[in-house]
Amino acid sequence: NGLNGSGQIVAIADTGIDYDMCFFHDPECPVPVNTVNMKHRKIIVYRPLPPGSELSSDTSHGTHTAGSIAGEASYSDPSVVQAISVINGMAFRSKLAVYDLGPKQQIRIPGNLYEDLFEIVA
Repeated sequence: NGLNGSGQIVAIADTGIDYDMCFFHDPECPVPVNTVNMKHRKIIVYRPLPPGSELSSDTSHGTHTAGSIAGEASYSDPSVVQAISVINGMAFRSKLAVYDLGPKQQIRIPGNLYEDLFEIVA
């Protein structure tokens, strides 16, 4: 009881996420693509892989997975936040390092997992 992921970073490698969704969006800070920014309320880095790839438009599975882990509702209307906060992720106070591996039909697994995938969280 009382565990919420505060102070933790969770890395996820999936189809990408819908970072404009209320569970990830930060109106004060743009999503840090290919750079680390600890000031974003939820996403510290969003990196398409392999390097140089486009961001995936297929975000369904990655959004679901990231939301289940670290999603935290954020709206300007407190009543909306209260209503949907019951579906926050298990570690809703954690932050995410997102690795976009492409659309589910064409997942791109990096050749060097340490340098291209795990280096940021190592």
